[in-house]
Amino acid sequence: MDQTNYIVFLCYGNERVFHECTYALLSLSRIYGQAIPKDTEIWIYTDNPGWFKTLKGCPLPLYFREADSATIKMWRGDIDFVHRVKIETLKDLTKHKKGNVLYMDGHVQFNKYQGQGQGEFPINGVFAATVRAIS
Repeated sequence: MDQTNYIVFLCYGNERVFHECTYALLSLSRIYGQAIPKDTEIWIYTDNPGWFKTLKGCPLPLYFREADSATIKMWRGDIDFVHRVKIETLKDLTKHKKGNVLYMDGHVQFNKYQGQGQGEFPINGVFAATVRAIS
């Protein structure tokens, strides 16, 4: 039985973070277009899902989990640790979803992997695209 592949982004707060995440999604879309496998879902944990609804012509299978400020604050914990939110995001996703998970920071650019054919997406253990940090 094939497992679902999940690509997870965390995008909340500052508008710059939304621009970065949008750029990452568009760079992924440029590589795969509508050829992204049917067993792949892109989840965006965000405090503003409406931001992404304005993406025109983006064929990616986007799903949203709204994380309001109270949830973000709870996930940051007693010591207000910002990176703890990433772990809590993954814990939340895997409570309800089973499969392969790839967490991506929003400040990346996806580039086509050399030797990769159009539409190939071997995420089972290895993601076949190169990723470059842009910030």
